[in-house]
Amino acid sequence: MSHIKRLYMKRATFLIILVTSIGIFERAYAIKPDREYFMTPDSVGWNYEELKIRTVDDFMLNVWIYAANPKRSKDTVIILAYPDAGNMSYFVYYSSILANSGYTVVTFDYRGFGKSDNFEIQQDYLYYTEFSKDLEAVVNATSLKFPDQKIGIWGMSMGTTIASRAYPAVKGKIDFLIGEGYVTDPFNIITRYEKLGKSLILPEKPSEYKKSLQAIDIPLLK
Repeated sequence: MSHIKRLYMKRATFLIILVTSIGIFERAYAIKPDREYFMTPDSVGWNYEELKIRTVDDFMLNVWIYAANPKRSKDTVIILAYPDAGNMSYFVYYSSILANSGYTVVTFDYRGFGKSDNFEIQQDYLYYTEFSKDLEAVVNATSLKFPDQKIGIWGMSMGTTIASRAYPAVKGKIDFLIGEGYVTDPFNIITRYEKLGKSLILPEKPSEYKKSLQAIDIPLLK
């Protein structure tokens, strides 16, 4: 088998895993962290930097920064806020595609996920407000590291919730938001699951989330 064919099959396998995983994440609405990385950026031959970033409440987060393809540089950084399961290794292939397109990509693990610090998680929570502190810390560090580039957040499912909750704290440091499966009404999700005989817990009053969402005044694609 030729090198090119092997590489194609390897990448196709990664893509299938990614698409399947995202589909599960979007349907599940259950926090299921994975502590083990099944791949790293160098698994696909991509240049990256690993950092440790501390949050305001003293949790250490693991972060990967994918270098942008210099021939296609967009002078733009995309921070990935992933859904409620797995860890950032699930999005290596996805992130490398963005990096190859000219974007610097920053991925991180929420507390309790991957190689970030331990955090007790109950799976039946819709999200944890503490995760917004994680994203806030990553945005702050990214804005200092890349002061002359545009910075955006790409949120997926629960990640859109975290991006919305973090926005008031990072306002002025990000230029755009992209939301895949954007959560605009968390209480509606709780109600929908109750009708199915399932229970989910909101970590705060829906009005608190609504205030954060209404504060967003930058370009938002969802």
